[in-house]
Amino acid sequence: MVFRFLPYIFRYILITENYIFSHDTKYDILYTTYEIRDIILTKIINNYIIIKIMNKEEIRRNILKKRLSLSSEEVKNKSQQVFLRLAETVEYRNSQNIMFYVATRSEVQTEEMIKTSIKMGENIFVPIILTECINLAPSKIYDFDNELEKGKKGILEPKREYYRLFPPEDIDLIIIPGVVFDLSGNRIGRGFGYYDNFLRKVRSSAKIVALAFEMQIVKKIPNDKNDIPVHKIITEKRTIISV
Repeated sequence: MVFRFLPYIFRYILITENYIFSHDTKYDILYTTYEIRDIILTKIINNYIIIKIMNKEEIRRNILKKRLSLSSEEVKNKSQQVFLRLAETVEYRNSQNIMFYVATRSEVQTEEMIKTSIKMGENIFVPIILTECINLAPSKIYDFDNELEKGKKGILEPKREYYRLFPPEDIDLIIIPGVVFDLSGNRIGRGFGYYDNFLRKVRSSAKIVALAFEMQIVKKIPNDKNDIPVHKIITEKRTIISV
């Protein structure tokens, strides 16, 4: 990513993990390894330029705000394109037990994906949110319209009378949401940790595929050793193979 400025005299010194101060060497282009959406041009004072690199929470807020600005029609159309790409993947075609997330308003919509998959005879599971242990439990679903209700987080999940629990280690394909993804499969979610905890329970051969809009993809996001990357990210424009 490239930034263009009027010719100032700059040199760069990394002051902290989050801030870069520059002055003294003549440049009118400043290069950074971060996407433009991941940094904030804070100020220029005399011959100094100060850039703040966003942390995870700032990146989450920034991208979430942009995603929430999408109209219902945009979300619907882009989601249809994502499903067409998902349906072509080897992971989807070869999996018997598939766990879908149930989308919130601004996420890639999964309702039609779930209904179509059930009609095709796939074993489809959706998560029950376990708030007491910050985890998820897969539950088999047969009827999207009648078996779900809003749960504690305001997300549709199975009604208690339709609980059909299934071992996480027997899921072949886990389709997950997220707020931000990078090209290496790293993910920033809603910040609650439910999927992070759940993914530690699935078998190593299970495939993890994320669905996202193209505007949710950045070059690089901060990650740590506890983060579990996804194998593929599918947007309305491309399929990113990350792991």
